[in-house]
Amino acid sequence: MSSKPTTRRDGEGHFPQAIHPQEGLPGELALAAAVIRQAVIDIQQRRPTSRKVGGWLSIGEQLAAVEWICDAQAVGFWADLLGLDGPWLQEQLLAAAGLAPSLPQKGHA
Repeated sequence: MSSKPTTRRDGEGHFPQAIHPQEGLPGELALAAAVIRQAVIDIQQRRPTSRKVGGWLSIGEQLAAVEWICDAQAVGFWADLLGLDGPWLQEQLLAAAGLAPSLPQKGHA
């Protein structure tokens, strides 16, 4: 298995297909990917607290992560840092966070 991260387009961009840590990713790209990955993790948290308590995620922080991932301009900034297409990255992040709209299944309108 190759340690080189896979990207969406041949030779363009540096964000791995899977939103998981990848070895061999340059430090600045790994940092950007970690920030993005944390937003997805925050959104997926099943039991945020009503207020900030210790290391637990608050509802406000979870909502901030949802707002960020839905903001095309904010995601576009990070996509530019990673050399990726903004709309594509946002689509991938929404899907990873479970926020992507369901596609109609065959035979259903």
